[in-house]
Amino acid sequence: MFIPFIWVFFIYRLLHYHVTASHIVSFCPLNYISYDNLCYGPIESGQAKFSSAMFECYQNGGGNLTELDTLHKMVYATQNLNIYREYWIGLRDVFNRNSSEGFVWIQNNRTAVHFTNWGTLEPSDGDNDCVYIKHGSASWFWYTRQCNGSAYAFCQRGDEYHTD
Repeated sequence: MFIPFIWVFFIYRLLHYHVTASHIVSFCPLNYISYDNLCYGPIESGQAKFSSAMFECYQNGGGNLTELDTLHKMVYATQNLNIYREYWIGLRDVFNRNSSEGFVWIQNNRTAVHFTNWGTLEPSDGDNDCVYIKHGSASWFWYTRQCNGSAYAFCQRGDEYHTD
């Protein structure tokens, strides 16, 4: 029996919805992972500068660059990423201190960083103020580069859609 693709897609999405009494539907877009009431996923359409990646996340569901502020979140949220690509995250040295103390999560009122997972010899000196993640031998590590460099956007967004 042949089932048209649109019905297969509809049934798939229907099975992934969770409806609560307050008429809130929780779901994440395809290729995103749900964790702690947020959806995490990459925008794989092409590499971009840091500021353009921020805008791409906003355009795709009102999101932001991901804040990997705990080890558990970093391990869980990065499961669907391509290990051969580099991804911007929402961490930046906004004060040009060139030390790990100068980096803040830019989307959340410039929150200080309490968890780090820097790669070897990072954070580096100079104008390398923006942070991207790159897969190492067994994990994702944080690296710095100039903000006009390029990487893919790794976004986070809310997972609620109000139906009333």
